Amino acid sequence: MLQLMARRETLPRDALFAGRSAGWLHGMDMAACNPIEINMPRASQTSHLAGVRLFRSDVSRGETCEVRGLPATSRVRTVADLGRRLPLVEAVVVLDMALHRRLVEIEDLRLWTHQHPRYWGVAGLRRACAFAERKAESPMETRLRMLLLLNGLPKPDVQPELQDETGLSIARADLYYASHRLVIEYDGATHQTSVAADNRRQNRLLEAGYNSSASPRSTSGECRQA
Repeated sequence: MLQLMARRETLPRDALFAGRSAGWLHGMDMAACNPIEINMPRASQTSHLAGVRLFRSDVSRGETCEVRGLPATSRVRTVADLGRRLPLVEAVVVLDMALHRRLVEIEDLRLWTHQHPRYWGVAGLRRACAFAERKAESPMETRLRMLLLLNGLPKPDVQPELQDETGLSIARADLYYASHRLVIEYDGATHQTSVAADNRRQNRLLEAGYNSSASPRSTSGECRQA
């Protein structure tokens, strides 16, 4: 935060924090200053700012706001910009995160694409909206879901409550295919510190007739910045 505040003092008056920097200001889990990302109007004479990733795009007054005392693109504009500039998988990660944290609604993002049909990357944002899921709880869960979908598998249920034969809730799954009673989960870094509890949970699922599979591998896909 201090780095953003200090940088604001050196920026043109019409500069807005945008992209990941604005995403962080709005409460998303992303790097705010690696690098700092700024938006300038298309008509601006500024074409380069040292140590800053500069985007040039017109932003309407309704798409600006002040967050923590700093000028930034609005929530919807921030998520739309990230969604249209990132590769598909990472765009869906951003949309899932924003939806889960209730920063935006998917209808607002779809409306934005209709209102800005000629903006670069809008087709990619529309595609990301088709995959977005509010229930997703982590970036790696989203990446795992996208790995399945992009390899032709049907859409799984996300974060469903699973019950045993008596109707008692025994677990909540990352991803689930009801037709095969197949539970698919991502084992993150915390798995190594909770092996016993995870094994007990796995046993409860198996005893209740569920098939369970976990993926400890990275499914991040392409992470190139557009």
